[in-house]
Amino acid sequence: EILQREALRHATLEGVDREIQEGDAVRADIILKTPSGRRTLKKNKNVLLFVDDSQPPKIKEALLGKKAGDTVEVDVERGRYRIVVHQVFTQVIPEINDDFAKTLGYESLEALKETIRERLRKIHEDEAEDKLEADLIEALYNQVQFDLPESMVADELDELEEKFREDYGVEEVTEDIRSELRRIAEHRVKRAIILTRVADHLGLEPTEEEIQEEVARLARELGYKPENLLPRLQASEHWGEIVESLRRKKALNYLKNQVNVQVILG
Repeated sequence: EILQREALRHATLEGVDREIQEGDAVRADIILKTPSGRRTLKKNKNVLLFVDDSQPPKIKEALLGKKAGDTVEVDVERGRYRIVVHQVFTQVIPEINDDFAKTLGYESLEALKETIRERLRKIHEDEAEDKLEADLIEALYNQVQFDLPESMVADELDELEEKFREDYGVEEVTEDIRSELRRIAEHRVKRAIILTRVADHLGLEPTEEEIQEEVARLARELGYKPENLLPRLQASEHWGEIVESLRRKKALNYLKNQVNVQVILG
């Protein structure tokens, strides 16, 4: 699946003189009008539109079977789309072979496949580790049971909702989504409180080496030199959060070392 997606990403477009089929692309003018059709709200010329599942179903279905020169109109919630098709393209997908792998910087197709296998292994390992950590926090919480500070949950929930709106381009969060985000927010608060208490109890503090590694990681992400970033971080209001995050990480590693993990096959 990854190879197929990569090949599709490197596909080229070739003009065709036929009706639009699934997976084609079209060059078109797109006009959004009011529901009555009397006023134009937006007009984009010579837009490249892919006729696949990335499009709203109504638009995709309206375009299928049409050809260059045709015009389709589609009623949507905000008004009515008028799409004037100028040209139809088919996607020419490269064959997945050694030559394709070389265009991506690999010696052979097998080398590319091995890189993908390693990436997938890492993803599955990370997912398994995340699940172990989540199960561990829930197991500890179920043993000790304490009330979650509503202010902390509310702050986490606000952050999650804002990120959800940004990631998915929506203005409102449905109740179902909000309920799931609240569950995640509550887990985060449980995790923070439990790991902080464990770190306090054991007197855990990050070593100078661990701090340097974390600063180097942040520097790579932000495009700074570590020696330039460190004094800025130490002078910022976020330094305490960084140190506390490292304390919690040490506490989590300690707890995971105490856990007896049983692997069940079949």
